[in-house]
Amino acid sequence: MAVRWFCTAMAGRESFLASRSVKKALRRRICDRLLRLGPSCAQRVSPSEVVEQLEAYFGACLPQFFYSLLAPLPLFVLLFPIS
Repeated sequence: MAVRWFCTAMAGRESFLASRSVKKALRRRICDRLLRLGPSCAQRVSPSEVVEQLEAYFGACLPQFFYSLLAPLPLFVLLFPIS
């Protein structure tokens, strides 16, 4: 139970840190892109709305994606001697 709690806490922490850094970089890039495109683009799509949607993606979906890629490896290592 202690290992599970530790892993859950670390996953939450790393998810927060990843989404924070991505959010910061995305804000900068989106603002630069909107400045290059002009004011007509900023009227159609709010930069803060785009950043919030991408933050949700990077904060929730990306860690699960990496877990789904890495989870079969320990399973393979455990079942390899049996086969």
